[in-house]
Amino acid sequence: MVSYIFDKILSSPDVPQRKLEARQWFRGEAEQITRGQANPARIMSGNRSDLTSRLLPGRMYMFQYDPKFKNKLPYYDTFPLIFVLENSRSGFMGLNLHYLPPVLRARLMDALYDRVISENTQNLQTRLRVSYDILKSASQLRFYKPCIKKYLHSNTRSRFLYVNPDKWDVALMLPSARFKKANINKVYRDSRTMVSRRR
Repeated sequence: MVSYIFDKILSSPDVPQRKLEARQWFRGEAEQITRGQANPARIMSGNRSDLTSRLLPGRMYMFQYDPKFKNKLPYYDTFPLIFVLENSRSGFMGLNLHYLPPVLRARLMDALYDRVISENTQNLQTRLRVSYDILKSASQLRFYKPCIKKYLHSNTRSRFLYVNPDKWDVALMLPSARFKKANINKVYRDSRTMVSRRR
């Protein structure tokens, strides 16, 4: 996709053809690289043709962000990986998957795959049919809770890197989160607690 990591994974001759096997294979390979670092600058510059200023609902994007009220936040991610849920003139709502530990991230993604429009992963029309209301109403999507975030256009610090659907699983497991004011273990602990709470 956008870096040498994706190139290595996607160029392997062992990629299975069937979807379920492919997803499991991608996840297994991605887990092997989580010991390293996925540098945001390198990711953003890896494939400039995928950079855009336009956000479309149901698509996955990565971008650099500096929250307006960061002094009041317990922690925040400066390099979100999101599915866009809603757009407005001032900002957008996204599902930032970095807030979940990898196991829960994979479980949420498996449930989200049931809401994919179009099976053609090379088609720009391929997207998730998902909204905040859908997330709240479906028990199999309960892992969404820590991931819902609102972003201001004025506080984005880069263009948006569009992640093609056939690379969703790889992007999902890359160690690209950049949390400030707390380490990743603290974020994951809080997220597990939030997921376990009853509605």
